[in-house]
Amino acid sequence: MKKSKNTERILLIGDFLSSGYMGGSLCRDVLNFYSYDVDFLPSALISNQFSQSPIEIFDSSQYLKKYS
Repeated sequence: MKKSKNTERILLIGDFLSSGYMGGSLCRDVLNFYSYDVDFLPSALISNQFSQSPIEIFDSSQYLKKYS
């Protein structure tokens, strides 16, 4: 099978605990095969419903605008 050349980047946002992490790793491997640059972002970093206090908010809008 011929490997594709692709320069696009993909940001995967999700819960990567246990089986989710394994699924994310499998997804990353497939996308890497097609030459996509893949980054993971745990949804906990953008969630505002933590059960712990104090809640901190990380605004990633500028980062997403820069790389979209």
